[in-house]
Amino acid sequence: MSSTQNSFESIIISLLENAEVKNLLQDIGNAAAEKIWERIQTRQSESLLLSLNEVCVKFSISKATVHNWCNKGVLQRHKIPKSNRTFFKASEVESTLNAIRTCSKNQ
Repeated sequence: MSSTQNSFESIIISLLENAEVKNLLQDIGNAAAEKIWERIQTRQSESLLLSLNEVCVKFSISKATVHNWCNKGVLQRHKIPKSNRTFFKASEVESTLNAIRTCSKNQ
């Protein structure tokens, strides 16, 4: 994918609400529109940042577990510059959980 396409997608996402983008793509009504919508959804979920509490609620895990994963280097913290706030990428938490589940099944 070219940088122009990435820029175009970023502009669309930043300018329009999800519902507006989805409605526009539905008006197009073809396979290309579906692919564009899937890419937008994937990019948004990959970059979705969650607080510690949101991670615990969404994935049904304890704060201690998240801290342990971070201390062991299994999960990466993302800090906001000039802030004490820490966030986690939803996609990274999901990947970590999937890897742990896979390891548990193989043992």
